[in-house]
Order: sequence, then C-alpha cells, then structure tokens
Amino acid sequence: MVTGELRSKVDRVWDAFWSGGIANPVEVIEQITYLLFIRRLDEIHTREERKANRTGKPMERRVFPEGLDDTGRMPRPYDDLRWSAFTNRSPQEMFEIVGEHVFPFLRRMGGEGSSYARNMKDARFTIPTPALLAKVVDLLAEIPMEDRDTKGDIYEYMLAKLSQSGQNGQFRTSRHIIKLMVDMTAPTPSDRIIDPAAGTAGFLVMAEEYLREHYEDEIFSDAAKRDFFNTKAFTGYDSDAAMARIASMNMLLHGVEEPIIERADSLAEGHPATEDYTLVLANPPFAGSLDYETTAKDLLQVVKTKKTELLFLALMVKLLKNGGRAAVIVPEGVLHNQDRATNELRRMIIEDHRLLAVVKLPGGVFRPYAGVSTAILFFQKTSSGGTDFVWMYDVRADGFSLDDKRSPIDSDDLPDLRGRWLRRPAGGSLTAWSEFTNPRTAQSFLVPIEEIVQKNYDLSFNAYRDVVSPDGRANRSESLSAAALETSLSDAFTSLRAVQAHIEALGSRATTSWRLSELIDAAKSARAGDRTDLPILSMTMEHGLVDQSKKFRKRVASEDTSAYKIVQRDQLVVGFPIDEGVLGVQSLYDDAIVSPAYGVWDVRSDRVVPEYLELMLRAPEAIEYYKAKLRGSTARRRSLPRNVFLAFEVLLPPRDVQTRAVDAVRAARGAEAAVHDLRTFLTDMLRSR
Repeated sequence: MVTGELRSKVDRVWDAFWSGGIANPVEVIEQITYLLFIRRLDEIHTREERKANRTGKPMERRVFPEGLDDTGRMPRPYDDLRWSAFTNRSPQEMFEIVGEHVFPFLRRMGGEGSSYARNMKDARFTIPTPALLAKVVDLLAEIPMEDRDTKGDIYEYMLAKLSQSGQNGQFRTSRHIIKLMVDMTAPTPSDRIIDPAAGTAGFLVMAEEYLREHYEDEIFSDAAKRDFFNTKAFTGYDSDAAMARIASMNMLLHGVEEPIIERADSLAEGHPATEDYTLVLANPPFAGSLDYETTAKDLLQVVKTKKTELLFLALMVKLLKNGGRAAVIVPEGVLHNQDRATNELRRMIIEDHRLLAVVKLPGGVFRPYAGVSTAILFFQKTSSGGTDFVWMYDVRADGFSLDDKRSPIDSDDLPDLRGRWLRRPAGGSLTAWSEFTNPRTAQSFLVPIEEIVQKNYDLSFNAYRDVVSPDGRANRSESLSAAALETSLSDAFTSLRAVQAHIEALGSRATTSWRLSELIDAAKSARAGDRTDLPILSMTMEHGLVDQSKKFRKRVASEDTSAYKIVQRDQLVVGFPIDEGVLGVQSLYDDAIVSPAYGVWDVRSDRVVPEYLELMLRAPEAIEYYKAKLRGSTARRRSLPRNVFLAFEVLLPPRDVQTRAVDAVRAARGAEAAVHDLRTFLTDMLRSR
C-alpha cells in the first residue's frame, strides 16, 4: 500500500499535470504510464547489457536497436531514446527526443499484429511544454520503481485517481473486492483468464499477483509454463482505446510480457472466442442498453435483451470451457427481476450449469459514484446442470465506511467470508461443510435448488432468510430490517449528493438544450394480434407504467387485446391527461403491450438515457409547460398538440451525469419502498403478539 512520503511524491506528479494544463484524468494516467513504461524499457535494456558483460556473450534481447533512429527532424542514436539518456538533457532537447523519437518508437514496438501494437498505434505525446515534461520527469525520478511489488502498488494508487476524479465513467472496482473474487476462484498456472470488460486490467493484475504468490517457483522454473504465463494466460477486452492502452502497459509494468489486451466491444459480432477460457473475472458495465443491431446474434439467441448486464452474463457462459468458472459482479436486479430475459438467464445458470454462490454486497461498495446495490455470482459451466445447493452470504461491512468518504473501519466481513468459502469441501458432499447446518437467521446459509426453483429462480438474500421476532421466534420475511432500511435511505442520500456535487463541478458549460423532437421519433408499433403471452401495462400518474397483473386486483384491460400496441424496452409511452405526468419509459420487460390510445415513441438512446428523459418529462417544469399549452375547453379532454409537445426543451448534462441522476432516483424510490415494507412488517409483528 502506498502511504506517507511515497503517496505525497505520487500526488505531486499528479498535481504537476493539473497545474500544467492537463485536467483530464485519463489523459494524465496515459502520459504517466507512457513515461513509466519508457523507464521500464530502459531498465530491461540495462539488465540485458549487464548480463552480456558478465557472460561475455552478445545481448539476447536488445530493447533499443543499434544505429540511428531517423523518424525525427534530425537522426539520433537509439541510445538517446533511453530514459537514462534523455532525462539528462536540457528540457527543450528532452521534449524533442520524447515527442519526435521516443513515441514513434513506442508505436513501432511489439510484433506485427500483436495486441500491444494495435493498442499503441494511436499513442500520442500530449505534454504541452518542455518545462512540464522536465518537472514530471524530475518528480518521477524521486519515486522508487525497482521493486515489482512497490511499482505495482504505485501504479494501482495512480489508477485509483480515475475513480476519485469521478469523470469519464471510469470507475474501478475496489481492489479489496477484486482480491476477494480472485481468492475465492483460486487461479492456477493452467488457467486461461479473461475479463471481457477489462478497464485498466485490475482483475487480470490481481490474478497475476495471486499466481506469483502461490505458484512462482512452478511457473518460472518451467519454460513452457513461463511462456504460457507471459502470452496466453491473461486476456482483456475493452471498448475504450485509452483503457486498452493503459491495460496493456499496466500488465507489462506488472511483469506480464505479452498479454492479450484488445480494444473491442465484447458484445458485438466478433466478440472473444467462445469456450477458450477456464476463468472469467469481471465487473461489467450495467448502466446502459444496446441496440439489437449492434449486438452479436449468438448472444441474442441465448437471451433476447438490451440489458448489458444480462448480455455480459450470456457472453461469460459462452466464453468458458466446460468445467470453467466465473466470478462476476451484477446489479441486484439480476437476482430477482421477473422479466422474461432475466428469469431465463437465471434459470439457465441454475439448471443448465452450476451456480455455486451468491454474495450480497453492501450498498456503499461503489460510493460515492454509484448507489446501486450489487452482488457477486460464482458459477461453473457444466452444460449438464449440477446445482444442488447455492451458498448465500450477506456482506454487511467490507472494512470501509459506507458513506462518500469510504474511510477504513474495523468492521470487515470479507475475511470471514473468504475463510468460510475456503473451508468448503473440495469435490465432496456439501453436507460435510459447517455451513450446511446454518439456520436461515445466520449471515450465511445454503439453499437447495428445489426451493430456488419453487421461488421462480429468485436469488435475492431476503427471499430465503428468516428474521427473529421480539418473542424470539424465527419468521420468514421478505421485508427489510431496520439496518437494511438505514442502508437504503443512506444509498438514496449518497446518490443524490454525488449527482449534485458532480453537476456543480461541471458547471453550466457541460449542459446543452435539446428540443424533444431531436430526442424521440414516432414508433411504428406492431399490434398484439393473437399474442396473449405479453404482459399488459397501464399508465399511472404516480408510478408511470405498471404491470396491470401486479398493480390491480381485477383486470382493467379489454378482454380483446389484439389491437393493443407492442411496446419495447426503453420506448416512451405517452398517455393522458399529460398535464398530470401520465407518461413513462417502458423499463419493465423486453416486450409488453399497452392500450392503443397511448402514443409510443422511440428514444434516441445515443443522445439521452431513456429513464433520464422520463425524469425530465415528468418534472414540475414540464408539467407547467403542458398545462400552459393544452388546447380545448373540457378539462379532462384537453390535449397537447403534437408539435407543441415536441417543441419542449430538455436540458441534457453529460451522459454519466444522466446515469447518476437515474441511479439517485432509483435509490430514493428504493428507500421509499423500504419504509413501506418495514412499516408493514412491524404492523404484522405487533398484531401477532
């Protein structure tokens, strides 16, 4: 861990970039990474020189060739490109060497067609002045990078600043959560490990560190195993070019010579090869949705959905060989949502493969940047079933406060979680595991597959736990406890504060105004016809679109629904009276049907997050606009002309702010529901006394 004086030195490097005019945190990390990488190349070359001098043999691996590099305005010896050489030149000459020679050299490195070469072809030197380069070089020279562990810790600390910046959506998974997942999956030297949403390669780096800690002698004393470790053991995909470059260099800085790091969309056609891997470790993005046209057809055959979290899960199953295992972070909705796609994916993992464990994480794990509740799924691909019992563990504390500051605290369930899991019988009957006899009031327990199937594949912890009533009896309840209510309320306030702080930091310069006509298009909705399998949705003033079967005691739809409109996920549905906010985005199912009297619109999701648009169209300012523009004399029959509706102006902040606003509202609604559930639970308990 980076602490004290070393932390201050790293912070000074970061501050130098900011004061020098580079404020984008991804760009800062990229430029620092390039310089550290150049320094590392010089160290490797120096080590080879010393080996050649010691043995009297020619250098086996020359990083910097002999002769002249003629890519700049003036040819220079390749030795001038070395860190130890150019850092002793004047700022102006150093600036020229790095910009005109070193960076072109970096882009040419790597074998033709290698992932490194593909990632680095767009590497650019963006430090604006010789003075800033000289200052950064001097500051980096004060930071010790000789020890591999220290070097890795320093780089991880700098990467953490991507999260602290809260920009560009680059939020890293906390290192201690990654370590938990790696420890519980226990990589081996023969594993081919992949992260299909790699970011800066945090999961791959942690897996590499685990292998060095547990198998270093075995790996590095065997040439074939060492070659496998350096070439095929680690694969990462990320759609962001900057992240792919950083991930490539991160792995190299941690001692993996030729990892496979590709810039590509894992969910698109041409995604990573299937059944090539034995371990998947990932925290895939789950805030967005995709168009069917851009998504790989073989994934849509597994689960027809636009939800990225479900598509990534389908991809992970396909990536694994039989016997391979996965640890993946998912939003809590994946555990219990009853829409067709989510339910089918849970059924597939449980019935067709082997679900091992569900670890419920506390709501503050990703604070202050996201308030969504999450869990970790651990499963094994078998293609023949095998789920007998699913272990469930409720993490209530992870060693850090669950507020915005995430300060270290004494309370930490992760060592207990790790210890219980590692005592699990290897290949034997789970009846020999001490967890087998745990009561449902405990923090962890086993649930038989028969019970899970009976509950329609619900995997939420609260669906199976017992709570203890005041008379000491254990009662099964799906209501929230007071502690969970407190977490839910805290989630809501944290999310709202994060959105407010981020908007204030961005200022008005980042917000643009769009006419509604630029954000939606009239949908060509198909009619339901003889389809009776689709859920029927109704519009409400308070909750927008709701499932009739769950909201109302009796049927309110017509018996004949053949003329009803099919509405797809993320489409906007507009009802009446619009001045009372009767509209909403369909976020419940992939396909459902609504009254033919409703208007259905396609949302241009490349411009606006659909659920954010709903928030804006139901906001008080929007309601006042509708009221002022209504036409007609009879109150309940007044209407809003289409062209007037489409002329409404919507303020759009950057997309990550839109997503955060939606998360904050979800958290607030969750807290509201928690209050209702707790009130009902307490009332029922008091009546039973």
